[in-house]
Amino acid sequence: MSDDRFIQSCKIAVGELMKVITADIDTAVMEKETTVKNAIKLKKKAITSCKNMLGSILNHDRKQEKWVRATLDKIVDASQGVVESLYSGLEDVVMDSDVIGNDADSISTMIDTKLVAFNDVMEIEDIVHDVKSKLEEEDIMLEETDYKGGYAEKYADKFARMKDHSGYRPEIDAVVIDPEGTVGEIVEINDIRIALPKKPIKAEIDWGKRFKQDQFWRRQAPPKDLTVRTAKRHEDYIDSEYMKKRNGYWFMNNGVATYITGAHWFMMTHCYTGADGGYYYYSAAQRKLFLFLEAMYRDNRCLGIILEKIRRFGATDCIMAFILCKTIEQRNKLSGMTSKTDTDAKSNFVRLTTMFSHLPFYFKPMCMDEKSKSELEFAQPGNKLKKAGQEKEVVDVALNTRINFRPTNESSYDGEALLFYFGDEFSKWKKQNGNTLTHFTMVRKCLTKGRRITGKAILISTVEFVTGKDANDPDALAGDRYKYLYYNSDPRKRDGNGQTVTNLYKIFISCFEHYEGFIDKYGNMIVEDPRSPVRTMDGENMSIGVKTYLQNVDEALKDNPKQLLEEHRKNPRTEEDGFKLAINMCMFNQANILAQIKYNDSLDGTHLRRGNFEWYQGVADSGHVIFIDKPDGRFLVSWIPDEGLRNNVKLENGLWIPLNRHIGNFGIDPYRVNKTVDGKGSKGSIHGFSGMNSSGAPNFNFFLEYINRPDSKEIFFDDAIKAMVFYGMPALIENNVNNLIDEMYRRGYRKFSMTRTDKEKDKLSEDERVRGGMPSTSENVSQMINAAIESFVENNVGSSEMYFNATLEDWLAFDDKNRTKRDASISSAYALIGNTRKKRRQREAEEPVATRPMFRIYENVGTYGKLKNG
Repeated sequence: MSDDRFIQSCKIAVGELMKVITADIDTAVMEKETTVKNAIKLKKKAITSCKNMLGSILNHDRKQEKWVRATLDKIVDASQGVVESLYSGLEDVVMDSDVIGNDADSISTMIDTKLVAFNDVMEIEDIVHDVKSKLEEEDIMLEETDYKGGYAEKYADKFARMKDHSGYRPEIDAVVIDPEGTVGEIVEINDIRIALPKKPIKAEIDWGKRFKQDQFWRRQAPPKDLTVRTAKRHEDYIDSEYMKKRNGYWFMNNGVATYITGAHWFMMTHCYTGADGGYYYYSAAQRKLFLFLEAMYRDNRCLGIILEKIRRFGATDCIMAFILCKTIEQRNKLSGMTSKTDTDAKSNFVRLTTMFSHLPFYFKPMCMDEKSKSELEFAQPGNKLKKAGQEKEVVDVALNTRINFRPTNESSYDGEALLFYFGDEFSKWKKQNGNTLTHFTMVRKCLTKGRRITGKAILISTVEFVTGKDANDPDALAGDRYKYLYYNSDPRKRDGNGQTVTNLYKIFISCFEHYEGFIDKYGNMIVEDPRSPVRTMDGENMSIGVKTYLQNVDEALKDNPKQLLEEHRKNPRTEEDGFKLAINMCMFNQANILAQIKYNDSLDGTHLRRGNFEWYQGVADSGHVIFIDKPDGRFLVSWIPDEGLRNNVKLENGLWIPLNRHIGNFGIDPYRVNKTVDGKGSKGSIHGFSGMNSSGAPNFNFFLEYINRPDSKEIFFDDAIKAMVFYGMPALIENNVNNLIDEMYRRGYRKFSMTRTDKEKDKLSEDERVRGGMPSTSENVSQMINAAIESFVENNVGSSEMYFNATLEDWLAFDDKNRTKRDASISSAYALIGNTRKKRRQREAEEPVATRPMFRIYENVGTYGKLKNG
């Protein structure tokens, strides 16, 4: 059929349908359809059919628009006549008297007729409203789908056409979050400057006319009479809802004009949880998170956020509401999520579908199955119609956007373009699920196109599984990697492109910002003790603030430092608290180690010097070494001996002898080869330790730290020998790798290599007698290493002269079952063992050996007496 014939036929059909629409109710009866109900039904059917045909005519020939508009005008006029007839039906008298008589059946029919008339009035008025709206548009487009697509699809297109003026503005160094581009107050959250929208006048702000004490967040539910059928009469309201969702919302809160983002308003107003009350209350801490999320979403320099938080904050629900809010206004996108386990991911997704299924109809896009347990697919059931063996294409107006979850493993979402990736409990992945750094690297590619950021990652967790190991260590856990990602997401540290190492922004929510039971009805924390009891969100009267409460908790645990540390880890007061090791993750007294690190960080840095040791005038093995300060030096020292104690060595019979062994000694853990295949081999480690002394050295503490891997092992050998000569002290050296010991023996430093003392001399191997050293692989020595560090940490760490943080951090991560990369722990333990064993041998050498009684006791018997104890 030609287009001309098609259009002409459609016009004839429209003309015939118009006869039905314009016909009088009495003359519209056809065959057996003799009731008013059927007559109205025919008119509604004719109106709908007309609209569909008019849409088809426009699709084939846009030149027909003038005729289409004229026909629509006729439909509006005819529909108004139908409505007037229905109004007359509504006004008809049901019964003439006050008594129901024999005409009960006719009265029942009249009641039914009025109900039909009522429903038909509403429906036809909606149709008229819709047609009028189409006529007001400059570019009229009538398709069957115009009357099937919902508000979500309509506003997705509307928002896509609206120019977005938000984003980072260098001139004010702030992220503008208002899509309209207005700039009001600038707030700073975790080093990100965020420009709030311009504040409206007070009269336009909700609750502005109430007394100050009665100004707080209240959820405003949609009108009760707003239904799909009555939606046309509430379109101003629906439009205002969408504008709040896009631009945010202002309300007066205890006298303060308070702005919340559209996603925050969306969650509190429309995201049903199934919990007590069903909907969320207002919390200032959650406002902070939503502002940060909105800034992340608007900042084209930012790939996403990483959150360290307290427990029971509701962050998971906040993130899911945020993702749902943004995703249902996008076309052809995918948002995905994982969690610490597949089961947790599925549970989160069910909560998200609960939110979606309870949204009001005008926020819901078309969805294949809104109660799906694996994926929300915002699509129409099919995009083809089949009839009489023919296949007809139907225009697809659905968003064709999806939200789903994937298993907890490295390869999830590999290669898929994402609008959002939500990594829930990202620090709690089990080792068998894979490496979270590898997974994040893969996900980054799903969120970018070249340099452009096209999606956002949101990583959140209450921190667990921190062992203290390096994030790239094969034995590191998810918590170590989360810590790495977090501290490399500092907005204060940007590259030349204005981005952090991870491209993420970190944010921290402390227990002083959100702690259940201390939030007042205005959503603010009761931090300090109030002058009079304050009513909380839970309806209780609180007479103390959270600071006092937590101080009381700390006081109760002061005699149990491990439990106190665990309390701070689970309810972090500072960023550092959350990343502390769990009780079962550290072999030693973690509280003491962390206290020492904090103490060291509080010092001004003048207590340490960094540099290298060099042979005087470049003459090796001369017995004269000097220390040269260098910012990139390999040695870190806290004590330099006085001139008289430096190089206190002597050469005797070709052997160099240390003369300061009474002050202290070294512990050394050497490495085997210059380079490893992966370039990540062990480092050479040296520690200097001094016992009780009066020479100015620390008393029973460390004075030197060396953790380095020079370009060649020969440089390390020379470094070790120079340090021993400069301080005039010997070293207990790990001899599993005996190349350093061999080098010292060859160069005449045998007297500097301490001999192991855990064995009798006659039990030593030939090599141990000749060259010295002690292996770390025997069970006996392993126990000595653990005991030495444990005892020192317990008794000498906290706020002492142990100034070497790298060693302290190595102790935090120490694992006696895998000591491969704990070089600092081994050398420091050897320094402790060497000092202890040296003192014991010294005492044994000084003790007299009693081969006969030191004195005699005689009984007073006879001339010489009788020996009593002989």
